[in-house]
Amino acid sequence: MSLIISHHGKVVSAASFCKVGDDGQDCLSAVRGSNPPPPTAKCCNAIRDANMKCLCSYLSSSFFCIFGINTNEGKKLPGKCGIAGPTC
Repeated sequence: MSLIISHHGKVVSAASFCKVGDDGQDCLSAVRGSNPPPPTAKCCNAIRDANMKCLCSYLSSSFFCIFGINTNEGKKLPGKCGIAGPTC
């Protein structure tokens, strides 16, 4: 399964969206709901080289809400993976 996102009419895969790795869909459970489980190792590996400023720009908007993503949990994800990132 692959996460496909349409952004401004352009369809992109998770792998090319903010440089999130191929296993980005493994992060979905860690960012949904008010008390999600910790991110998996696959999730953390997928976001390790991601463009955090790019992700923050989307997490600061309502873009991810349409996918059922809790943006507050999304902002915490890098820290939960031990990855330094900008403050969103």
